[in-house]
Amino acid sequence: MSKAEISNQSGRNILSIRRVLISVLISVVAAAYIFKSSVSLEAISKVKISTSFILILLGAIVTCFIRDAAYVWRLRILTQGQLSIRAAIRTVILWEFASAVTPGAFGGSIAALYLLGKEKISLGKSSAIVLITAFLDELIYLISIPILVIFVGSKMFAIDFSCPEIQSMNAITMFKNVDIYRDWETEL
Repeated sequence: MSKAEISNQSGRNILSIRRVLISVLISVVAAAYIFKSSVSLEAISKVKISTSFILILLGAIVTCFIRDAAYVWRLRILTQGQLSIRAAIRTVILWEFASAVTPGAFGGSIAALYLLGKEKISLGKSSAIVLITAFLDELIYLISIPILVIFVGSKMFAIDFSCPEIQSMNAITMFKNVDIYRDWETEL
């Protein structure tokens, strides 16, 4: 038996159906416990399921699918077709999962490098792809916020400073001090 067959055989043992089902069961039990301990049934009973609620929920789900489809398309373009659609979908799903369960500063990017490496893309090209996707994500943010401000207005950023919880926050205190500093600076 060659080394490739041994590693392939051990890979099957790691991802056996039994082990996957056990991990899914543990995850479901943990999620149910967290949900039960943090959400009151009174609050859930007050939620009214209406047509607009269902439409908004469906809109959110469709938006997530569109975002992931665009991400797959972007990954296919950046790899110059080196990834098949199926491989790109698998990579995007695992990349998103890794980003969700690891710290935001580095978790998803490291997982993406690993996943792209598993798809036979060189480390240099994988690094470039990860950096370009991060840059494109920031670019979308920089473009979309001014458009939202133009159409919605600056009231979407309005903060009610009369709320005691907000007054005690350090960040708000900092912003108030910045305003005071700006006024002091203009007097000079």
